[in-house]
Amino acid sequence: MQLIGSEGLKRKMIQSMNQATREQLKWKASEGTFDLRDAVSSLIASYLTPKLISNLKPETQAELIDHFKAFNIDWFRSPFAPFTWKIIYKVLKARREAMQLIKEALKKRKESREKHGDFLDTLLEDMEKEDSIYDEASVINLLLIIGVVSKDTTSVATALMVNLLSKNPKVLAELKDIQFPRDGSWPLHHLWFTITLKYMRIRWSSIHGDGRGKILRSVTKTLMVFGGGTRQCVGADFARLQMTVFLYHLVTTYDFVVVQECEMTRTPLPCFTKDLLINISPTL
Repeated sequence: MQLIGSEGLKRKMIQSMNQATREQLKWKASEGTFDLRDAVSSLIASYLTPKLISNLKPETQAELIDHFKAFNIDWFRSPFAPFTWKIIYKVLKARREAMQLIKEALKKRKESREKHGDFLDTLLEDMEKEDSIYDEASVINLLLIIGVVSKDTTSVATALMVNLLSKNPKVLAELKDIQFPRDGSWPLHHLWFTITLKYMRIRWSSIHGDGRGKILRSVTKTLMVFGGGTRQCVGADFARLQMTVFLYHLVTTYDFVVVQECEMTRTPLPCFTKDLLINISPTL
């Protein structure tokens, strides 16, 4: 996909992602204790929504972001839990209102024929092609899905990553000891590879308790990151990049303390029963 594929990330996304992440952490450092998953979710929605539809009025954009945040995977729990139905009602309401805002934006864009260089422009161009697979309904659904899934799953993965690091101070110290360039010029694929190796060590140690740090391959049956059978998630590159950028700024600029460890269940998606609360302060 042009927006969250590797080329789109390099051309259109990485600068916004980097700047938003840096500013978010700077703000959170002065705020005190905060929910990491919610912070990352808000972060992603704040810079991704204008990439989807760029000409929304500020109040409309804020409303759409709120709907994206309300539409989350917390509803995917046991149907026997009483709070599940309240969450489902909230999700369905957010979905309906978000789709209405997107539908109105699509209508205005088609009528005005203006170009804004966002993802909506790309979808409209594809929709007008003779052999297009898109119609108005599929365009609206795709914009909604990207807005919801990109921030929800990535925020969960980021919280789990930081939670694992907090329990493995040796690995965290190794990451801090890496001489990352302060100007952010470190190639991100090198940074992701380094972080992945550290994560694999944590993962293997947690399963086997031997600390050998055996590298698990992408086709392993033990660990399937972004896996879905023989296919990978279309947003895998986006999630990896956001997690890498977030960890880069967190590790190189701040120290963090876990105030409350996260707890989660798999139903079957990972759902938090207790969020990860942390406190960050600039590294001295």
